[in-house]
Amino acid sequence: MGFGKLRVLNDDVVEPNAGFATHSHDNMEIISIPISGALRHRDSMGNTHVFRKGEVQIMSAASGLTHSEYNDSGSEPVNFLQIWVMPRERDITPPGRGARRPGSSRDRRDCPPSPGRT
Repeated sequence: MGFGKLRVLNDDVVEPNAGFATHSHDNMEIISIPISGALRHRDSMGNTHVFRKGEVQIMSAASGLTHSEYNDSGSEPVNFLQIWVMPRERDITPPGRGARRPGSSRDRRDCPPSPGRT
């Protein structure tokens, strides 16, 4: 499955009050880009955030983590792109934060790049 380092390119629509229950990933860089609506993320590294249109979530699964993603709305669907990319190095130590929002002016959390990334 995949094309070179690209593993997945999904255009997902999640109905109100629905989503993806806690599941695991490892050795994957996962980018989520909301097109409309709001996507609620929670992971095993203690990160919880709602991402909206105009924000980008980058999650380094590194040697392994669990997370869930849900539509944050009870009335509107959320539409988001999700891209999975194979990392340059496998089984690295998690970077300490599983999700970040590059370039966001709203409550920005600065996170260092994952080990092995430039």
